[in-house]
Amino acid sequence: RAVIYREATEAEAIEAMAINVKHGEPPRDFLAYVRDRGSCLLVAKDGNDTVGFASVTVDAAHETARLDNVFVLPSSRRWGIGSRLLTESVSYARAQRVTRIITEIDVSNPAIVVYLKAGFRICGYLDLALFAQPVTQRPVLFLTYDILP
Repeated sequence: RAVIYREATEAEAIEAMAINVKHGEPPRDFLAYVRDRGSCLLVAKDGNDTVGFASVTVDAAHETARLDNVFVLPSSRRWGIGSRLLTESVSYARAQRVTRIITEIDVSNPAIVVYLKAGFRICGYLDLALFAQPVTQRPVLFLTYDILP
């Protein structure tokens, strides 16, 4: 597949918002990632079709980037698109001169393996049920990726 990876346009951000909702994900304002200088929406394009995207927010004061969302269309999974989006996200963060990327992932998400193969490591775990809280979300793993100078 000749998939192209690049920063999204506003039109692609709107398309990503629709894709996200269509696939049962919570609504996100991806336009903000395109418009804000401290963030980025990366897209994976197969011809004219958006087949995946990743959103990154930079906190320069703490030398940290947050990988807020990575999504690949179900029909385009297992082609390395998610792995490449992670690599492109790391490259974007490195260009912003941060020292780490953090993210979180649902413990039942099989993409955990993709993150670990890309060099992320587990740095925490949260299960609200352990604190006798009303549980509305599943347990999550916190991941980090250290960016070397």
